[in-house]
Amino acid sequence: MTTEPNVRHFSFVNEASAHGGTIRSAVDSRGVIRVAAQGFWSVKQATDHFNQLSASVRDLHGRGIKVSVIVDLRGADAQGQDVAKLLSEDGTGIYRAGDKVAMVVPSSLVKLQLRRVVEVEFHQFFLTLEEAEAWALADRLD
Repeated sequence: MTTEPNVRHFSFVNEASAHGGTIRSAVDSRGVIRVAAQGFWSVKQATDHFNQLSASVRDLHGRGIKVSVIVDLRGADAQGQDVAKLLSEDGTGIYRAGDKVAMVVPSSLVKLQLRRVVEVEFHQFFLTLEEAEAWALADRLD
C-alpha cells in the first residue's frame, strides 16, 4: 500500500478466525482505490469494509471524481456463503458510469464465480496485478 500524503487507509482484521483474514484499503484523492484481501473474512469484517468503501466512493463521486478500484484477491481464501451474499448485495449500486473495478484473482475458476455475484458492467477480472492496473488506470490523465 502507498504512503502518499493524500491517501486515506483503512483495514479490517478477522481476529475471530484461525485464518486471520485481512482487508486493507487505500483511497487517494484522485479516485484510485487499492484493496488487498487475505484469508477468510467474517461477515462483520466484510460489512465494515464495504461500509467504509461505499462512503469513500460516495465522497469521491460527490466531488465529481470517477473511481478506479484495484482489488487484489490472490491471497484470499474461498469465502462463506454469507460473505458471498454480502459481496453481491453491498457491491450493487456503489459504482456509476466511468468507474472501473479491476479484480485480481488467483484462478479462472474464481473469476467465473465472481462474475455471478458482482456488477459486471464495472468489473473486469485479471490473473496478474500488472494487467489489472493497466486496465483500471488506462484512461486516467493524472
